[in-house]
Amino acid sequence: MSGPSPSPAPTAPPTGPFDELFAWGDRMRAAGETVVFDEAVGVWHVFGYEEAKHVVTAHETFSSEFPAPEEELSIFSTGNFALMDPPRHRKFRNLVGRAFTPRSVALLEPRVARLAEEILDEVPAGEVVDYMEVFASRLTTQVIAELLGMEPEHREKLRTWSDRLLSQNRTGLDVSPEVLAEIGRTAGEVDGFLRAEMRRRRETPGTDLISGLVGAEVDGERLSDEEIVGVVTLFVMGGHVTTTSLLTSAAQCLDEFPDVVGRLAADRSLLPSAIEEVVRYRPPFSRVVRRCAVDTELAGHRIPADAVVVVWLTSANFDGAVFASPERFDITRTPNPHLGYGHGVHFCLGAPLARMEARVALNALLDRGVRVTVQGDGAPREAYDPFGGILSLRSLPVVFEKGRTGGEA
Repeated sequence: MSGPSPSPAPTAPPTGPFDELFAWGDRMRAAGETVVFDEAVGVWHVFGYEEAKHVVTAHETFSSEFPAPEEELSIFSTGNFALMDPPRHRKFRNLVGRAFTPRSVALLEPRVARLAEEILDEVPAGEVVDYMEVFASRLTTQVIAELLGMEPEHREKLRTWSDRLLSQNRTGLDVSPEVLAEIGRTAGEVDGFLRAEMRRRRETPGTDLISGLVGAEVDGERLSDEEIVGVVTLFVMGGHVTTTSLLTSAAQCLDEFPDVVGRLAADRSLLPSAIEEVVRYRPPFSRVVRRCAVDTELAGHRIPADAVVVVWLTSANFDGAVFASPERFDITRTPNPHLGYGHGVHFCLGAPLARMEARVALNALLDRGVRVTVQGDGAPREAYDPFGGILSLRSLPVVFEKGRTGGEA
């Protein structure tokens, strides 16, 4: 197998810079190639839904733990429970769960609603603007800052750091010395800032996430400073890109399917299922990676221990064996067992927050009768490399048109 290559138009509607990735998955599933070994890079690719679900669930066979990374990348691994297996994963998730609870998300909702209104008050109507800059990324950054209890003057740092670190995602497994140096510089800034924030919380605890992490204890165990830095970094990066991607993908989907806007305006009870369909249609992360812990078999293939297994969520979520008419954007799709937030023990802890932010943001737009119209042919000017793991735009030119909530002219 030679890996992804240009191909005819995919089954799903055009997705700009993601065409090639979606087409690759469509082509492999159509050929019955649900699990394939890529000799060029020495990894196994998984395209089928059932195989993907098995890999992300069977943690004893397909591990989330990898050898220790370079020192510059340690900020992504220390305290990052997404890269841990049970029982260590359970300990960290329980500790973080003490500070990040459904109640804390619910208490944050009124503030998120006010932030969305304040941001929309400043968005110019009828002008071409970058949706990421003026709305999606701005809202998610403010929400994470509120969650962390950061002072207003420091909040823009979150977006800067997240963009710097995430912009280094690459398709390959190797990281160049130049990229490592840039990551190291940014990681040092993040580490220094968060340690200062932790000292401040120990002196004056609050109700924010950092205060909760500093004080969290399970069976007499607390998180170390290094682990807290890692956990907060995971929230800053994962929470920012996941929710920003969700909000942006929602804008794209509603622009591509304008009749949906009218349906949502008329029946807000459809919003939760519409948001789930956005996550299926364009998952925030294109793939997850596992290490085969033992010799095993998957879809008739013998996979050796220590093999790297890449699960393509962008393919699994379009598997026709599980999703009827997967190319159709259906806001009433039930059931919708997509893998956009993972599955099993690694189901995204921040999913309730992302869902709440998306629901509040879309409600705010619908309340004002604002329709977001993508400019040009809909292709974004910038995007992360989808083969590198992040299925997210970095810019999207739009016009906020007031007084239009349906598909009418």
